[in-house]
Amino acid sequence: MIVHVPKTKTKKRMKMAKSQKFDEVLIEYVKFKEMLARDNYRKDSIKKRALDTTMPALMKDYLNSISGSGSHEHLSRNLSVEYVRETKMVLLKFCKVLKAKGYIIETMDLKEIGDDEVEHLHAYLTKKPISASHYSKHFVVMKTFVNWVIRVKRYEIINVFKSAKLSFGKQQKNWITQEEFSKLIEVTTAQNSVRVDKSGKKRYFYHSWLPAAFKIGLETGLRREEIMLLKWSNIREIIIKGNTCRILNINNLKVNRIMFSTDNGKYEKPIPITMSLQNLLIELGYEIKKNTDDYILERDPNMSTKYLMNELTRGFAHFIKYVTNRKIEFKDLRKTYISYLSLKLGDKTKMFTGHGDDQVIRDHYIAEAFIAANLSDFNLFD
Repeated sequence: MIVHVPKTKTKKRMKMAKSQKFDEVLIEYVKFKEMLARDNYRKDSIKKRALDTTMPALMKDYLNSISGSGSHEHLSRNLSVEYVRETKMVLLKFCKVLKAKGYIIETMDLKEIGDDEVEHLHAYLTKKPISASHYSKHFVVMKTFVNWVIRVKRYEIINVFKSAKLSFGKQQKNWITQEEFSKLIEVTTAQNSVRVDKSGKKRYFYHSWLPAAFKIGLETGLRREEIMLLKWSNIREIIIKGNTCRILNINNLKVNRIMFSTDNGKYEKPIPITMSLQNLLIELGYEIKKNTDDYILERDPNMSTKYLMNELTRGFAHFIKYVTNRKIEFKDLRKTYISYLSLKLGDKTKMFTGHGDDQVIRDHYIAEAFIAANLSDFNLFD
């Protein structure tokens, strides 16, 4: 592609087109001319800004950035594999929707996304039988992506996804009762493990470590990955007034990944070891294994942490059906723990949950019905 520099006799700027299709090259050529005019026909602008603002280039840069492999380390974030995968899925789906409408994605500049393009995504999603939260997640991902482009790439465009009406209803924050949890541990056995799927194939959900994992989840409020990475060396002994007290001291994975793109950053969070948790740890072999780097939950060394996390979720979903018809998920153990903790500690709860804001705890973790149930003996005028 050759562009003559205005008000000169022989100066020109050249660049190889990315596509080999005439219609697409024509679009590239127009964008190339616009870019040169914007940069006063400087030679260095060709190398520095070529295709930087096309959708594929920006999407690739964004995915690299959130997965910790961006070109600028200080701008990269090492977010979870699952989060990156879901983000990539949404970005590709948006491209697929526009391609089906005749757009040439390869050369499309992000600033060309307007209300019409957002409407195409809306129309595609509303034709599918998906939940309101799943619908909204697509727009949250797109909005976050464009915000990143504006902030990190310093590209002055309007984020049209901000105007999309999201459908996040207020989610019910469930908790598990003492009776339900006791029953859950009772029914989590190899005998109750088998389920036959629609194709007639048997599926097995039991692992010997599941009951202990459920108990640790309830007693600590830790996330799946944190539970599976717990080691005996995470237990610290502290002498207070002559008494030996124990805590779990673990890496705050979420914060360290956001702040430092690593699992082992400077942020740690202490988890109190209650009497019931201490008894569980003793049952699991604390006296023999303390201070070692063995995992608290014994595992097959060939099993990845990701696989174990998924097995934990699947196992909980299977066995809880023997207990109740209420929709209780593994993550509700964390909500139960934080709800109990908030009754005991009030605004000090965040010291042990890893949160920096009381509002986050109130909005996402404390079950209002749980708090209400625990006010049954409250006397207003006492």
